[in-house]
Amino acid sequence: MDTTLILVALIIAVALAFDYINGFHDAANSVATIVATRVLSPFHAVAWAAFWNFIAAFAFETGVASTVGKGMVDLKFVTPYVILAGLLGAITWDLITWYFGLPTSSSHALLGGYGGAAMAKVAMTVGITSSFDALVISGWTKTIAFIESIDPDALDGAEGREVVLKFPGGMGYRFTGVDYLRRFALPNFYFHAASWSRPAISTPSWSRCRSSLRPTLRLP
Repeated sequence: MDTTLILVALIIAVALAFDYINGFHDAANSVATIVATRVLSPFHAVAWAAFWNFIAAFAFETGVASTVGKGMVDLKFVTPYVILAGLLGAITWDLITWYFGLPTSSSHALLGGYGGAAMAKVAMTVGITSSFDALVISGWTKTIAFIESIDPDALDGAEGREVVLKFPGGMGYRFTGVDYLRRFALPNFYFHAASWSRPAISTPSWSRCRSSLRPTLRLP
């Protein structure tokens, strides 16, 4: 049997395993707010999460998956083994953080695994000083800049803080941080659940494994 075909089958199997682990790992992250604020019961929250995760695979665009697939790592350094190593690294991190109850993101784990595997590939073939050549720096700096823009102190005591929105004519709307969570927990839940279906398809596994036939990233 063709070695490339075996490698493709292995990568697909590992990607499916990552998707499964992503489900039980990130489910708690997504439903925590909506359950804690009693918008939905745990049963209904998980049921809705499963439903929207399935629907999202067909109804939503693949912009995020495209960014992860070709906007973070230079594809010329991506090989089937880089993809496989990235997936295994993400799975390992997910299992460790799940075991210790740490609310980390599987998407971030995939980014770290994928980027780290590509850097290791460059380090072994070109030299360790060239490791960062594997990364599309602009993609990482935009993400890091967004994270750095969030001030943790601004969230301290937000659950009891009172906010007043004033409208023309003297009318106003008053709510607390807890009220805000209750009103926006459901839309946030739908957004998170809809994004679950994207992490594994962002790995350009099939196209890069069969690079002689399809040298560019293609998403379903």
